[in-house]
Amino acid sequence: MRSSDLLRVRLPATSLRTGYDADDVDDLLDRATSALDSWERGDPATDLRCEELLDHEHSASGTLLRSVRLRPGYAIDAVDQLLDDIRAQLLIYEAQGGDDSAS
Repeated sequence: MRSSDLLRVRLPATSLRTGYDADDVDDLLDRATSALDSWERGDPATDLRCEELLDHEHSASGTLLRSVRLRPGYAIDAVDQLLDDIRAQLLIYEAQGGDDSAS
């Protein structure tokens, strides 16, 4: 998983079923893209760490990804899978100090 991969991601939309709030997901993916890009450039000074995504539904300040229904949202399963992939890559970068050779 690279930052350029995230720029091409298209998540399935929801409206009648419960999904994650589209704005919340978009904001988190922007942060993830920036974090991956920082690691790829060898600059691990990023504000997003693997542990923040371990329980992505809740953060210290409240809910990170709100559930919505009858509003623009993204399919929960698809978002969860993508966040698992991002988490795995961040874990690799954090464990190896930014070395991209394991991806």
